[in-house]
Amino acid sequence: MGYEKPPSSIKWRDAVRTVKVLGAVYVRDKGDHKHFKRKTIRGTYPIQIPVSNDIDGDLLKSIIRQTGVSKKEFWKAYRNK
Repeated sequence: MGYEKPPSSIKWRDAVRTVKVLGAVYVRDKGDHKHFKRKTIRGTYPIQIPVSNDIDGDLLKSIIRQTGVSKKEFWKAYRNK
């Protein structure tokens, strides 16, 4: 199996499923954002996902950073959602 380039944008529901695969738990809705938290040995990571059509660019990078995992781990979880 060769290299599969990650998508440039994802739907917010796919982002929610992916952070759940990574072990994040739902905390609350506030306005048009869903809030999750992910606990690890290194600490607790708060994750905010806006409820909008597509998540791309810097916003997608920010969500990946908020999860506390590498890009490679995030995209692996995304494919296994």
